[in-house]
Amino acid sequence: AHVVQRMERIGKTLVAYGLGDFLGTAFARQPWPGRIGSILVVDVGADLGARGAIAGYRLHPFMRQRVRGHERLVPVEALKGRLRGKVEGRLKAIFSEPAEA
Repeated sequence: AHVVQRMERIGKTLVAYGLGDFLGTAFARQPWPGRIGSILVVDVGADLGARGAIAGYRLHPFMRQRVRGHERLVPVEALKGRLRGKVEGRLKAIFSEPAEA
């Protein structure tokens, strides 16, 4: 998927349906909701009793911003003003649970 979508646990499995686009798209002027992306960091157990099990995870959402012909990945918490509010509102609408466990 090219947009951030919800995540859920199904049994012991973590399912991330869409993390958005990490780098630019074919569209030169992508609308703002399509410029939201995320990086999912997962801790996987290595001990004998938990080997291969998800020990924890954290989602790091960002916004792709164009700056003089280049794209920069900006963490949501570094965004300013109205744009930050719009992005946070969009993420809140997508995720009904916290983005880390």
